[in-house]
Amino acid sequence: MRGIDISEHQGHINLEALKDQIDFVIIRAGYADVIDPLFEKNYAECKCLGIPCGTYWYSNALDVGEAINEARVCLNVISYKQFEYPIYLDMEDADHYKTNHGFNFSLV
Repeated sequence: MRGIDISEHQGHINLEALKDQIDFVIIRAGYADVIDPLFEKNYAECKCLGIPCGTYWYSNALDVGEAINEARVCLNVISYKQFEYPIYLDMEDADHYKTNHGFNFSLV
């Protein structure tokens, strides 16, 4: 299976041109308490083109309270949407936000 992970970082992707080369798309819905500015466009385009999709929320949570808040924001953003693939919570620290803010990974 061939899929892509997209967010505002890839800019405006021509999904119609990729439609025959991919089997699915995983769309970033947002991060922390920020909605990805291209989420709605990317979701609508997948639906219009019949491309199965899933979504993810990139977590910057440093404690349980922040995680709960992020989950609420995410659920608000994705409510009433239909996904053929899972909804993921991305806990990586690729941008070092958690490390730079003292998150202790040994406690996870």
